Amino acid sequence: MATESSRNRIQNRDSDSRPGAYLRREDRVVHAPRNQTKITFKSALEELTAARAKVQALESRPRARCRVSQVQTTLGSMITSADEVLGLLLRRPVRALVGTHLPALIAGPERKLFAERAKALMEGPEGGEWETRIIAPGALVGVPVAISIERGPEGTLNWYIRDLSELRQAQARVMQLEQIASTL
Repeated sequence: MATESSRNRIQNRDSDSRPGAYLRREDRVVHAPRNQTKITFKSALEELTAARAKVQALESRPRARCRVSQVQTTLGSMITSADEVLGLLLRRPVRALVGTHLPALIAGPERKLFAERAKALMEGPEGGEWETRIIAPGALVGVPVAISIERGPEGTLNWYIRDLSELRQAQARVMQLEQIASTL
């Protein structure tokens, strides 16, 4: 009787509708939470590998190929000029940002650390960055950025604000795929 039961399980292996019942890990199928399409373990691993490669490429991408805004401020950190990239990041016209104090664009509790971080960037090694979020006045959502600084001419500071949105989205996708792969 026990051998007949075993035989039935083997014969019903491909037709068993229960997820994971008598199937190898590679053959299991799950429904992705977002688009409800079937994902196999193999395809999930392939997509995870590709997503990890994208994150690595974004992390090692030279600054010249990133979306970087150059902002010039006074020593008191009031914006005197900015390029269109900052306007695009904050979804505000650049002319509305001129005259604003740069710390006012730093999101949340890190705003209080602005002077300390700026000093550390000025005194630290060249190429140092501060990862934070910037937010437009009155906006609800901030933009992840990396900020670096250098002294400009005649008592000014040049700030370079690098957009990290694409990197953060890629990292979130890797986390999502890792969670899906762990359920397979």
